[in-house]
Amino acid sequence: MEAATTTAAKMETNSTSLVTVLSSAHGRQRRLERNIGKRDLQAAIKYGTREPGHPCPRTGERRWRYTFADVVYVTDEEGRKEITSWPAPGCGIDVEKVLITPEMRANHKEALGSIAKKANWTSHTVVVVDQSGSMRKTDVADGVMRADAVWAALALDFVGQQLRVGEAKAATDVFSLIGMRGHGEVLLHQRPVDWILYNDLIDLLRVSTPSGPGNYVPALDKAENLLMSNQCGSCALLLMFLSDGRPGDNVAGGSALTHWQAACCVKALASRFRRRLTVGAIAFGPPGEEFGTLQAIAEVSKEHGSDGHFIAAPLCAHALSKAFTSLSSTLSNTRTELTDVNGSRQRTVRDVPREPSGALDDEMLTESWFLYVRPITITRWGPQGWESEPLERKRVAMKKQVFGVGAERLVRKFRLVSEHGAFVGPKLVAKETQFIGDLSNEDLKAFHSIFCKTQTQAQMLATQFNDAVSSLPGTAWSAAQIQFLECSVYMVHDQNLGRIGLLVEKMLDPQRYKKWKSKNGSVESQADLEPAAMPRNTNFGSASSNNDNSNSNSNSSNSNNNNSSNNDDQDGDGSADLRPIDNNSNNNSNNKNSNAQFDLADVPQAFSHFTYRHSNRKMLVCDLQGALDSSKSPPVFELTDPVIHYSSVTGRAQVYGRRDKGRAGIIEFFSTHQCSELCRQLNRRFLPTSRGQPLYIYPSLSQSNNNNNFNNDF
Repeated sequence: MEAATTTAAKMETNSTSLVTVLSSAHGRQRRLERNIGKRDLQAAIKYGTREPGHPCPRTGERRWRYTFADVVYVTDEEGRKEITSWPAPGCGIDVEKVLITPEMRANHKEALGSIAKKANWTSHTVVVVDQSGSMRKTDVADGVMRADAVWAALALDFVGQQLRVGEAKAATDVFSLIGMRGHGEVLLHQRPVDWILYNDLIDLLRVSTPSGPGNYVPALDKAENLLMSNQCGSCALLLMFLSDGRPGDNVAGGSALTHWQAACCVKALASRFRRRLTVGAIAFGPPGEEFGTLQAIAEVSKEHGSDGHFIAAPLCAHALSKAFTSLSSTLSNTRTELTDVNGSRQRTVRDVPREPSGALDDEMLTESWFLYVRPITITRWGPQGWESEPLERKRVAMKKQVFGVGAERLVRKFRLVSEHGAFVGPKLVAKETQFIGDLSNEDLKAFHSIFCKTQTQAQMLATQFNDAVSSLPGTAWSAAQIQFLECSVYMVHDQNLGRIGLLVEKMLDPQRYKKWKSKNGSVESQADLEPAAMPRNTNFGSASSNNDNSNSNSNSSNSNNNNSSNNDDQDGDGSADLRPIDNNSNNNSNNKNSNAQFDLADVPQAFSHFTYRHSNRKMLVCDLQGALDSSKSPPVFELTDPVIHYSSVTGRAQVYGRRDKGRAGIIEFFSTHQCSELCRQLNRRFLPTSRGQPLYIYPSLSQSNNNNNFNNDF
């Protein structure tokens, strides 16, 4: 019996091999790229399902399409010459569709009615997915086709994740999809983000067949039309552009012209929508592939006021998932910024022209500046609230075009003006709201008060931090300082808006301006650090109720406030005094850390951690941005526009403004924070000994790396 079976198998194999198929150079290349053998093609012609294929685009000759063993083959009209082949869509991936209930269908119908009114939109995501022939390659893990990996991740990790956590609302959040082939093809047009959309993406996984070139410019033109279709200033926008290689556009000017055209298209969008627009350029290709145009798309969007991201996902499904999840989070943050404090309505962004990137500074007053004359008043935020300041000049000027855009405010160049029209004094910037609704506030200084309060509180903690760092062993001569800019509010009369308030502060060097922590939590320009050192329940270096007797008398009033949850929201700024540092003990030659060296890049993150400990875990100052002035001795981090997360026991929210996420913001910081040696030195605690000298206790690395201790800090 076995012999008969073996003989039959051999006959079957021989019979298949007798099928003669002539291979073309193109067909052989595609089979090699997609891991398809010649014998598989012969078997498909003998046993596969045959149906008419698309005719030859050049000659119009008929072709046959064979499907067998999850692979599709295309031959000439006689079935004798191989044209091309590819894995069947969905091969190797099985994603179940969601069962759509009658209630879901009713909600979908209602959502379609809601998004018909574009004023209801809170977000619009436009996704461009490469559907060129190279997306048929099966070089993703487990032999998955590139296109299939993209559809699965887009459904599961972008749309599905938003629906599972409740971030997306079908009645207000809109999704559009473009397939990038020879011409941009709109596959899904302005659809509600719901489970029906999720299922539509699964359908694309099962039926989509990439083919032809991937032309960037036509796809970007389609994306531009979709994004421009709703210009309401309260709608957050996300453009995701995914490709596995360089543009396939065949234009007379070559790749350089395509590169320029793509950059110009994104430049126009970024200049129009600025911070409301996030651009995610995702490179889903092998290492070494040319992604210069994708990188340019991300860079030009940042240069013109939008939030640009170039994300490399080198044929890795996990990296692709992280890319979609990260961009989804960014969209959620933008949507939150555009929602008022009560969460009841969207906020409309002002349409203000932006200054071209790299524009030269004017040396004197020109037509591109607003000139303000008396009456001008100046106030500064002090311990008792607003305090008046003397006016040095009778005239001031503000650039008409926007210099920068933040989460809440527009930034323009600002100068004092002499009677002859010349600029005098240092370069300044003026910050004002970017939302139309805030312009109607009767208290013209109310919008700026929370920023002044936040910056003043941050400076109080910075002064304590500078003292603490200078007192560490061996650091006094080189300790970098943290300094937040002083700010004033100028009240001027604008011809169009009437009486307005402008928050004015020193202008930092744009070439050196940076953030010391990016949105995804990574620390920029930081030295090599030890693994994350999460704070623990032991109160290292903070003013707590466990102070020794020598300190408890002098700080009794602060101790009472800090230990009473009833007083949580009555303590004003929530700050706590530092314990006095014994300088004599710091000079002890037996201290093992006396020769510790700190990198300058460690300072900002150490400061953030310090503010949490030394405010008795009530607040954390983060989102540090500004410029490092290395010309001073010691060097100074000049910072502006910080965020303070305030943890309120009684439930007060946004004590320090809209960006104050409270305890959630503190947790988010520590989830990515890595303690440097400077951090560990500052967060030490000391116990009194019988000789009156403090005994230093430092966090051990083994304890610091235990993430289970993280929640004990709250």
